[in-house]
Amino acid sequence: MPGSTLRWLRQLTGETSTREIGKHLGRSHATIQRWAKYGIPPRAVLQLVAEHGIDLYDTLEALGWLSSEDRAKIAPHAEQLPTEVLAAEVHRLAGVVHERVTDHEDEC
Repeated sequence: MPGSTLRWLRQLTGETSTREIGKHLGRSHATIQRWAKYGIPPRAVLQLVAEHGIDLYDTLEALGWLSSEDRAKIAPHAEQLPTEVLAAEVHRLAGVVHERVTDHEDEC
């Protein structure tokens, strides 16, 4: 969800402008603007979660990809999931929102 992407990036970085968010994250201003317009690619979410040591499930909820009800169902089993399964699930949760930006996924 594009609106929630910019909100989440602002919360993550403490910055308000897309230019400052990009500087903070080491990404280009154009990449941040694209994420704000079309939504952030799942691979970029996983990278930012790893780089900043933030909770994946909080992130997925903030982005609107995971409901609190679904989180409660999977949380007890999450630590047992291999990383590649978890990454595939993040891509599935992102779903249709990111079909529009698949051309830009390499620009994480």
